[in-house]
Amino acid sequence: MTGAVATVITWITSSDITVRFTATMAYGLGLVILTMATAIIVTTRRQAPRAVR
Repeated sequence: MTGAVATVITWITSSDITVRFTATMAYGLGLVILTMATAIIVTTRRQAPRAVR
């Protein structure tokens, strides 16, 4: 949520296309990493073997 707000503020306050592009790419890359990490965590929790005592 904070990244989206920062990206919108950057788009409002800056007219430079390079700054806008960089802010948008950073936000998009962050979303990709978050999505991949969440998928990995969910997948490994379902398949984790239980400890045998």
